[in-house]
Amino acid sequence: MKKYLFIAVAMLGSVTIVNAQTVTKRVVEKTNKGDSKTHYNYLLLDAVNYSDAAYSRYEKLVQDVWDKKANANLTKNRIETLEEIDKYLTTVKETPIYKGGESYQLAVLAYLSAVKDKVIALEHLGTLGDDANTDAIVYNKASAKFTDISNEAIDLRNNVRDKKSEYEKTFYIQK
Repeated sequence: MKKYLFIAVAMLGSVTIVNAQTVTKRVVEKTNKGDSKTHYNYLLLDAVNYSDAAYSRYEKLVQDVWDKKANANLTKNRIETLEEIDKYLTTVKETPIYKGGESYQLAVLAYLSAVKDKVIALEHLGTLGDDANTDAIVYNKASAKFTDISNEAIDLRNNVRDKKSEYEKTFYIQK
């Protein structure tokens, strides 16, 4: 009797697992369509966060090259980082804008472009910093340019936060 009860419970459990996987698959497919405000918000936030992560990895690589911990080609790695950020830019551009998210999307696009500019400026600064024979005036000019670009990126990141806050506070009544 116990054997039959165990078999019945095992079969019921396996049917439940298969059904749960099917429901989960449907939910994921529906969410990937970008048809909700929450999904659109997270998509934009992910693009910002992933581009920040790509920049941070490149920044660490530059620091490792300066500290002689790594012997990497900064130009090659810059190109890879820019391609990764371009992927996020393309995703944001191609995703249909959800209700009221136009200014939020534009703020994210501007910020992602600024991150690309930071990567380019950092590569130039990193190359100059790695060369012991670099002229101090040239290095200082590159450093000042990098600082200006970084400050602009900070302002754009703050703008993204403001637009995100505005976007989250809006709601629409469906008729």
